[in-house]
This record gives sequence, structure tokens and C-alpha cells, in this order.
Amino acid sequence: MIEAVVFDLWYTLAQKERGTSSVLRGHFDIPDSPTFMAEYETAIQLQEWASVTEMAQSFLQAFKLGVTPANVSFFTTAIIEGAQGAKPYDWVPEVLHGLSENYKLALLSNTSTYEVIDPSWGIADYFNEVVYSWEAEAIKPSAKSFQAVCSRLGVPPKKCLFVDDCLANIEAAREFGMKAVHFKGFDGGDVLKKELKKYDVYL
Repeated sequence: MIEAVVFDLWYTLAQKERGTSSVLRGHFDIPDSPTFMAEYETAIQLQEWASVTEMAQSFLQAFKLGVTPANVSFFTTAIIEGAQGAKPYDWVPEVLHGLSENYKLALLSNTSTYEVIDPSWGIADYFNEVVYSWEAEAIKPSAKSFQAVCSRLGVPPKKCLFVDDCLANIEAAREFGMKAVHFKGFDGGDVLKKELKKYDVYL
């Protein structure tokens, strides 16, 4: 029996007008490779930064780019504009409200210090626990990420249902012992509700 539903943030519950990683990769002409996202996330999402400038320096160094004022400025603008233009999908408040009546809810997100839930979205209070990668010091699909959120919830993996848009994270969650739904936020709330019903999870 499912006791908790754990959601990813980006492109599961919320979206940016343009993906920040894609903007940066395009501007800096970084090749699109199978390892890019892991390298990107490791560079900026594994620690809490005192400033976006420090985060920019880590990114530029990780991809062997010049730590110049122009490059730092572009990175900073991309991060800030991406976060400012982000918003949850229209269906999210209704679904979270319905689920919160009967289940514990958590957020487990690979994200930077400056790309988190905005209080103005009105959804933060639905979550019993929010675990960002820089708090857990772990990046999905690491088992450490899933252990962190299950421990915070006080719910064993087998009673947690994980929802994420990334298939690699879904597979890792299942290996960890969680139930999991591969879902992309733009598919809409009705699609998610059908997937949740497969695990006897209802709003």
C-alpha cells in the first residue's frame, strides 16, 4: 500500500521557457553527449552556493571554459532568467491538493540553489518534505538520493511511489525498491491520474 508520493520538480511538476542546461550548452558550444547532464548536474547541483558567481565558476571550470567576466555574466543571466520564467503546470495545484489529503508528499529534485520552488507558485505547503540535490549531497539516479527522501519521510521505499520525467531515475528508483511512474508534466494531470491508479493511488 502506497503511503507517500515523491515528485521530481523540473518537467514533472514545473517547466522553464527554455531549459537552462540547453541554453548554456548552446551558447558555449558544448557537445551534446550522453555524459553532459551528469557533468552539468555535478558541477552546479551538488552543493549550496554562497553566490551565483561561485556556481558559474564551477560550471565553467568543469567544462574547461574561460572564467571570464563575460562568461560568468552569461551563466548568471541564464540561471536567473530561467528561474524567473519558470512556473508549475496548470494541473499541479489540483493534483497535489487531492493527493495531500491521503498521502505524504515529497519533492526530490536535482537542481541548483537558485532553481527551486518559488513561494508564489502556491504549492510548497503541499509537501511534507523537500529534498534538493545540494541538501542531500547526491544526484539522482544515485541511491543516496532516494534514501535521503525516504528517511526524511519516515516511509520505507516499498511504500513510496516516485514520479519523474527521466527514465534513468525511474529505473534507479525501482532498483532501490520504490514503485515508480515515468511521466512528463506536459502530458497533463489526467494522464498522471491514470498512472497513479495503477498503484491504487487516488486523489
